[in-house]
Amino acid sequence: DLDGWWCRYEGQWVAGKKDGFGHFKMEDGSQYEGNFRKNRFHGFGKLTTKTGDSYEVSSRQGAAESEGGGGVGLWR
Repeated sequence: DLDGWWCRYEGQWVAGKKDGFGHFKMEDGSQYEGNFRKNRFHGFGKLTTKTGDSYEVSSRQGAAESEGGGGVGLWR
């Protein structure tokens, strides 16, 4: 769940939760642009790290798998 993170979120909301398409900027400068569901990354999106590397990602309720050479794990 993304509620405890410092971030800036611009996007769609449903019932007070990030849900739909949005842009999420994290405290370390990393960014995610893509789909959310119930406050979690969900579906397809693009993750750009603080160093500028970017990955096309697919996730399901917070569990992510990268197609850009990254690993498999949970978004935290």
